[in-house]
Amino acid sequence: MKSRLVPLSSSFAEVLQHHLKRRMEKEQIDALYRRASAWYAEEGMILEAVEAAMAGRCYEQAASLLDVQGLPMAQGYPHERFLTWIKQIPADVLIHHPQLEVWQAAALIMLGELQQLAEAFSVTIAAWRCRAGPT
Repeated sequence: MKSRLVPLSSSFAEVLQHHLKRRMEKEQIDALYRRASAWYAEEGMILEAVEAAMAGRCYEQAASLLDVQGLPMAQGYPHERFLTWIKQIPADVLIHHPQLEVWQAAALIMLGELQQLAEAFSVTIAAWRCRAGPT
């Protein structure tokens, strides 16, 4: 039997978040976000899964989700949201997901952000050079 998601009112959700922050350590809260992300992914709710992973600072999990679903997200979802996620993922995680950098470039092109595209390429090239080591 498939579980059903019941949306909470934003004010009730805020009260729960405030309560969690007062009573739990950051690591415990991050673990809850990780579990929520996994549940959302199992239910096919990729946007929510990425949001939960990002909220819990589970950047590898978020990158892996985006790696699998990135191109459809870059084409079918708000490009700004996709780019916000990519910018939040640390470079040491992002470098292991090179396809995300390609999709980042595609989203920037679709938005006409050519200056940001040039900056993103510079960062990508520098990261790849560091990863390759001295030549």
